[in-house]
Amino acid sequence: MIFHYERAKTKWFFKRLNDAIY
Repeated sequence: MIFHYERAKTKWFFKRLNDAIY
């Protein structure tokens, strides 16, 4: 469960980063 949560958070982080760049 923790691992899945970390993956989701990382995915969200990169999505925010991508939105910030573009």
